[in-house]
Amino acid sequence: MAITVKDLRSLPSASQFRQIAGWSGMDRVVTSAGIIDYEFVPQIDYDLETAFEPESFLISSLLFAKDDPSLLLPAFQLLNESRVAGIAYKKIIFDELPEEVIQYADSVGLPLFCFEGSTWFEHIIFEIMAAVETDDERHLSEKRIDAMIRGELSKGEIGLTRSGISLKVAPYISATYIKENGLDTARILRSFYITKGLKDNILVSRYDGGLFLLATSPKSDLLTHRRILADAMELLSIPADNPGFSTSEVHPRDEFDLIFREGYYTWCASKTSEVRYRSYNDIGIFQFLIPLSHDPNLQTFSRHRLDRLDEYQDTALSYIKNGGDISACAAELHCHPNTIRYRLARIKELLETPNLSDHELYRDLSIAFGVYLLNQ
Repeated sequence: MAITVKDLRSLPSASQFRQIAGWSGMDRVVTSAGIIDYEFVPQIDYDLETAFEPESFLISSLLFAKDDPSLLLPAFQLLNESRVAGIAYKKIIFDELPEEVIQYADSVGLPLFCFEGSTWFEHIIFEIMAAVETDDERHLSEKRIDAMIRGELSKGEIGLTRSGISLKVAPYISATYIKENGLDTARILRSFYITKGLKDNILVSRYDGGLFLLATSPKSDLLTHRRILADAMELLSIPADNPGFSTSEVHPRDEFDLIFREGYYTWCASKTSEVRYRSYNDIGIFQFLIPLSHDPNLQTFSRHRLDRLDEYQDTALSYIKNGGDISACAAELHCHPNTIRYRLARIKELLETPNLSDHELYRDLSIAFGVYLLNQ
């Protein structure tokens, strides 16, 4: 399970917290943290409907009620209706809270704490967000992601992984894998855990030197998920034209493992073929070549063909990279298309398959080169 208010009590900065209400709500889930002080000041215009993230643990000096303690109860009522996880206030302005506030918090199970001392609010928030990040990494570790990509987790284990992360997974989910030289994964992760408005439908997780961005929505169409991804990339300062990102198809949440497999396979296909694939649906034969690339029969198939190409390897590779387009292959190699046709005929002879059509040759060479490059 994700971390709860009860779990926060073990943090060093929470050692001075004294609980005064809401014991029945200690199992409330915590996915973020923040400060409230000015939001309820009547002279300041806040959109209170969206000011507080659900499942956030809030720290306050209750400055907004300094001159009017009657603001406290309606403020706490609104916070509870916003589904915050809990509240801790520092004894600066109020040594004790009005009894009506205590009674309300108890009646709805809103965990309420007070504390004293010199601890900075920002330090408490940092510790809480570090705990949330650590919990996400525990449930969605690189080892576990690797096991899902390889298809080694049971349905039960996949379900526990999905339910343990801080992201509340909607009916549909997708994943985008981003990896390229110079990608500052540490900065992006820090930004994610302190940026409001992201954690309702996005989660960021490390894998193999890159990052997975999980997007979730009640809608199953790819366009919706791409919009969620685009908004997240903008907030996290990831360039929209980033060449290193690869996206899975959209899946029901019960197929949680498939999004990692498809996102990573799409990146592998792009890296191997030097073609910029954006979506799993675009990678063609790589959908089966990647999981089967270590199969001894496929490796034999690949070696049997590539070892016989002799001086025609560059022609064969160009032919594959250009999708079987003889004119494009000729342009790349600076020769006449008839020269390419002659070389293809020679390749067929070397492979002892002179009756293969060009399309069949393209198929076989695509598989042979794909297996070879994946194993590199």
